[in-house]
Amino acid sequence: MARIPLCGPDDLETEPKAKAILSAVHDQFGTDFNVIKALANHPDALEAFMALQGEVYTSKRLTPGQTEIAYYTAAVANSCHY
Repeated sequence: MARIPLCGPDDLETEPKAKAILSAVHDQFGTDFNVIKALANHPDALEAFMALQGEVYTSKRLTPGQTEIAYYTAAVANSCHY
């Protein structure tokens, strides 16, 4: 089964743009999320995901109810059971 490699901020192959984002995420949350490390293979996609994450999770433009709807919609659309 093919797997997407997980990039780290200390990996030599990780692009500088991705390294900066990975480091910022680690500094902010104190952990490394596998989805972020996987998206680091494509720094532009990672940057777009982080912009979306910032809008959905931390902006005050969505109510808590709207945020939950976004979570549940994504989970159902992706057949996530957790």
